[in-house]
Order: sequence, then structure tokens, then C-alpha cells
Amino acid sequence: MISATDLLDIDNIITSLNKKIEPFTSHGSGWNISKIQNLSLCIGSFRPTAGSSIILTPAEILKKKAIINIRNHNSNNCFQYSVLAAVQPATSNLSHLYTYNKFMSGLDMTGIETPVALSSIPKFESQNSSISINVLVYEEKDLIPVYTSKFYNQRPHHVNLLLLSKGDKFHYTLVTTLSRLVYGRTRHGGKNFVCPYCLHPLRYEHCLHNHFPECSQHPAQTVTYPEEGKNILKFDKIQHMFPVPFALYADFE
Repeated sequence: MISATDLLDIDNIITSLNKKIEPFTSHGSGWNISKIQNLSLCIGSFRPTAGSSIILTPAEILKKKAIINIRNHNSNNCFQYSVLAAVQPATSNLSHLYTYNKFMSGLDMTGIETPVALSSIPKFESQNSSISINVLVYEEKDLIPVYTSKFYNQRPHHVNLLLLSKGDKFHYTLVTTLSRLVYGRTRHGGKNFVCPYCLHPLRYEHCLHNHFPECSQHPAQTVTYPEEGKNILKFDKIQHMFPVPFALYADFE
């Protein structure tokens, strides 16, 4: 697979194919390649998940007062502004661009295209050694972790971002409190301590400390529940049971 910026070097492609033929035939398959009759060239457009200009916050998220949505109407710098809103917290005009413009040079964006794609976040973290990033997406009324930093709890600044979507458009926002964002997942009405890997809210901080080492060994995940009517599990594959030589039934009065 090559990108639009790469040169299509046919000779290099032929050399690469010839190098793969010899290992294939030497592995004892019994097949020999005499000729290649045709090659198919497939061209497709790839649109990576990346930030863009502002998308309005969904009403159900807005009422939780858990995020800052920067109003970048005429730019695609929502990722940078959201990170700066966490690293350089303001006391007023939290969603205005000019509040954070003076800090923009403090981010090392060398080699990172704007709008920032989800796949570019590891590079951003490697170039900004004091910042770690987690990203959630909001789809079908559900919060799903899609990127969890390996530097979580290891750097001075940790940033939780919520990626909103509208059609093919995406927009980064800053999560100011995970506890409010996931509110309603438990009956507890106070502050929760939320696991960044599974978004499970825990009532006590020591419970999160006990939960975290085990959960952090796995990729980011989300919990889904079966639909009403499909939430009953019972064994009905009688034909798959192993036969036994005898069965004993006892009735104790």
C-alpha cells in the first residue's frame, strides 16, 4: 500500500515480488511460479479520523458540564487548542481561541499535519514529553475509548479528549471531568473515580488503584449489554451433550 505522495516505482514493485517468489517455492509447497499473467492496481481514498472546525456539543453531553468545546470556526486546530486548555487552564473565556493562542508555540507539532489524525497522537506524545493523551469518541449515545496513552499517570499533564462526529467531520473537545461525563452509569450520586481503559466508575479512589493494574494490561474497551429479550442465556444444545453410562436422580423429603 502506498500513499498519494509516494512515487509509483514499477521496477521496485517487480523486484519486491521476485524476492517473495523464492521463499514461497523453497518452503516445500511443491508449487512453482512460471509466469504472472496480470496485476490489478486498486486505488482508494483514505480519510483518517482527524479533528476539524467546531461541532456543537450534543445536548445530553452539554448538560453534564464536563467538557470545553473550543470555538475554532475558521481553523482545524481543535486538537492543539483542547490540549492547551488542559495544560494552560484559564479562569475565563474557556472556549475562546484567543485565550490559548499565546501558548501555541509551546507545543511541538513538527511533522504532524493539521487537522491532527488519531494515528498522529503517539508522535505528538513522543515530541511533547510532559503530556499524555487519552481519546474517547461519542457514538450512538455511548462513550468509547479509542486511544489510551501508555504514559498515563507518568507525566505532569494528562489530557482526556472527547472526539465528536457529524457525518465525515470530527472535532476534539477537552474533558474536564470524567466523573461528570460518565454520570448515570451507577446509582452513586457523588464523585466517581473513572478507569480510563474501560470507563467504569468506581465509588472510592482506592478501588480504582486496585482495579487499574489489572485493567491497564488490556487495550481500551467498552462494555455493551444485550438487548431486551436477548438477555437470557440458557443451554439448548442437547444434541451436543456427551453420553454418560448412568444417571442418578435423588429426591430427599
